[in-house]
Amino acid sequence: MAEDREQSSCCQQMSAKSNRILVIDDEPKIVQVYLKILDEPPFEFRGLEELNLPKQEGGSPQREFVVATAAQGEEGVALVEDAAHRGEPFAVAFIDIRMPPGWDGLETAKRIREVDESIYIIFVSAYSDYSTDQISQEMGKNTLMMDKPFRADVLKQMARSCCASWAYERSLIETQEQLRRLSVQLSEQATHDGLTQIYNRHYLDLQIVSEMGRARRELQPLGVLMIDVDWFKVYNDQHGHLAGDEALKKIAAEVNMHPHRPADFVARYGGEEFCVVLPNTDMNGVARVAEQIRCSIECLRLAFAEGASMPSPWLTVSIGGVSKIPVAKDDDYLLIDLADRQLYRAKGAGKNRVVMEQEAQ
Repeated sequence: MAEDREQSSCCQQMSAKSNRILVIDDEPKIVQVYLKILDEPPFEFRGLEELNLPKQEGGSPQREFVVATAAQGEEGVALVEDAAHRGEPFAVAFIDIRMPPGWDGLETAKRIREVDESIYIIFVSAYSDYSTDQISQEMGKNTLMMDKPFRADVLKQMARSCCASWAYERSLIETQEQLRRLSVQLSEQATHDGLTQIYNRHYLDLQIVSEMGRARRELQPLGVLMIDVDWFKVYNDQHGHLAGDEALKKIAAEVNMHPHRPADFVARYGGEEFCVVLPNTDMNGVARVAEQIRCSIECLRLAFAEGASMPSPWLTVSIGGVSKIPVAKDDDYLLIDLADRQLYRAKGAGKNRVVMEQEAQ
């Protein structure tokens, strides 16, 4: 049958983890029937040399299914737990409904689903202990029923179909997870600086508008610091661009350590400039954070070349700061502009210092 060949081909292309089958039945003769049907090569053939079949070590043809068996429900659940722990879960479980003296098939299936919710369950019975509606209500999706005695072709077709469906669902889950990770990665790339891994200018431009709006509504002060690395071009020329990049990464990480509240954030403004946004922070609080940052950068001891005549033996930063309760007429970028002016004054006053807006007026 064309459908059989297609599904068989599909099953063979699946990884070894997608063709694992568990049989739970307390009758040894029935278990042997399962093994005879499922644990054999997928096709009859005259000689290996005539067919291009996958082979195992030793030259025998690869089995279409990997079959494990259990005589009781408890043993079956233990096998499912072990398989899940090893990262080799079963795709399908064929479960007999009646297995005295232990759990019956329904109880066994419920316990199995607690361990592995994705496994396909096929109840096999010669009796009508439970109706199809009862089974569906108790077990939900991916649950089927098959009568005993069963035909070999029906058993094999059901195993192939369920293995293929299990593999397809698993690939969908993996694809969704890959898309989720890609979405997170793209979001990170859109909002984070590639070199320093802190927020970038794009994020700052968006977030400052939001924070200005919040500060206006709540009548709370919004603090902003503009930071520039002093004499960075000289450092770059002396040590090279790779060393300069490493210095910027260390400085960014250090700056990022000082704003502690969830709403605070640091962004790379461009080149060797950084911006710190501090919601609900008055002038004293902004000045305190600024001085902590200035001191911590100096303590990094990112030294200029030996013998260079520089005002400081290592990299320092100049910082301009402001805190203000914005009003309706204020431009969304007003505080960045005001902090930038104070930064300009800090640079002009000799660098390696903090200048706040109120000090410059």
